[in-house]
Amino acid sequence: MHAAVQHVEAMSGQILGYLKDLVRMPTVNPPGDHYEDLCLYTMERSRQMDCDVDLVHVPQTYENALS
Repeated sequence: MHAAVQHVEAMSGQILGYLKDLVRMPTVNPPGDHYEDLCLYTMERSRQMDCDVDLVHVPQTYENALS
């Protein structure tokens, strides 16, 4: 079996837990309810996997221009 497949299978419990956590978050778009919570959770989990992650906030004026 390919090493990547073996790695994913070995992590399947963690992956499933991560996906369950994401689905539980009541994000609504628009207007983006709990969207920051989702971003912070994803950022923290990514950092735990040694990913270099930054959270970029979109200015309110930019958000209004897209509406």
